Amino acid sequence: MGEWLARLSLRDSTFVGSENRREALGSPISSNEEGCMARKTVLVSDLSGKEIEDGKGAKVRITFADARSGSIELDVTADEGRQMGRKGRQVARRGRKPAAS
Repeated sequence: MGEWLARLSLRDSTFVGSENRREALGSPISSNEEGCMARKTVLVSDLSGKEIEDGKGAKVRITFADARSGSIELDVTADEGRQMGRKGRQVARRGRKPAAS
């Protein structure tokens, strides 16, 4: 009986379901080959609506004195970030100070 049970479980595991079998064989789950497309995430400025190129963006974080209001973060282009930065002040980087030589 043990041999019969082993054969049965092996046979059943190869035909579990059509999706599982296709995944196991490495073929795509969808049978429609024309429907396969790549996805691209596009980052857009929250101020102007312009597309932000890779590596050319900035984040503007607004924190309120009232902690209950939370904070707001905007994705902007580098130029928009510089324009907003001109109206503010430079802030030192946080972290450990460099060791004295």
